[in-house]
Amino acid sequence: MTTVAHVRCGGDIRDSLRACGVLTDSSSFFETHDPVCEGPLSAGEFGATPARARWLAQAWELPEAACLERMRRHQGLHTALADFDEVCLWFEHDLFDQASLVELLARWAAIPEAAGLRDRLSLVTLDEHPSVARFVGLGQLRPEVLPALFDGRVRVTAGDVEAASQAWNAMCSRDPRSVRAVQPSPAFLFLQRALERHLNELPSVEAGVGLTERLVLQRLMDGPCIAVECFQWWMQTDPQPWLGDLMFWARLRGMACAPAPLLAMRGDFPGELLELTPLGVAVATGDEDWLAHASPAPWEARRHRGGVEIDPAHVHWRRGPGGALVRTAAVRS
Repeated sequence: MTTVAHVRCGGDIRDSLRACGVLTDSSSFFETHDPVCEGPLSAGEFGATPARARWLAQAWELPEAACLERMRRHQGLHTALADFDEVCLWFEHDLFDQASLVELLARWAAIPEAAGLRDRLSLVTLDEHPSVARFVGLGQLRPEVLPALFDGRVRVTAGDVEAASQAWNAMCSRDPRSVRAVQPSPAFLFLQRALERHLNELPSVEAGVGLTERLVLQRLMDGPCIAVECFQWWMQTDPQPWLGDLMFWARLRGMACAPAPLLAMRGDFPGELLELTPLGVAVATGDEDWLAHASPAPWEARRHRGGVEIDPAHVHWRRGPGGALVRTAAVRS
């Protein structure tokens, strides 16, 4: 009998896979444990490092020991999968999933012990489904639609793994133009769009904020709201939503806890009342450049977009009109 392991960047479809019979044993379901779409990345390393564990613990207010344990499990995932005949990867179209997918494949390509695993990989990936009006993720789907997706899975080829390694190296590069040079492979239908969303988080030339911050400011220009309402609005408004609620809340904290905050947060998560500061209003209208005013929030020594370090005291990368990637002079000492 063929044994199949199922790998997903979260546990949202575990019960549904079990309910529809695709997953016959919960012990054959595995989660990745490093959301590499956020935080600093370093060339020559993979996501699950002690430095990233510290960053996640501080940014998301989690115990560092728990983050380190998650990283340890992530690093050893290939060992846990060694005895399965097939490993099916379930990753949708968004930045969170696509970044996790390329990190995983690039990691396995670089580990000699994972050589046998690379020949047993298959992939389920999609960006829409007729059963939901606005597809955000696999967790939306009812159990009865998952067997057809599993039956339609594709084999992951050596070319796909090579493309994943190229994409991962580009995400870790200090030059964001490397991301635009990534060559897609047939299995990665949504990778280029996800990588472009990654670049959309670079600070804008005009205001010094990325797309997520810009949308939050846009919502709050209409008046104060509580955090959970802001998250729900963002999920409906962002062209490619990709942050979970905890990740989104960390972004809100970053906007509120910086030395020159863009918003005020009052209350307890997820019911904090959010309101723009005067600087937040000025940044929202493009009259002020946030990076000219303050250092990042306390848990970030500097802002990062993958391998790109954004230090306003030196020449740094921004996103200009039409998506152009622009080297910008220092805006403060």
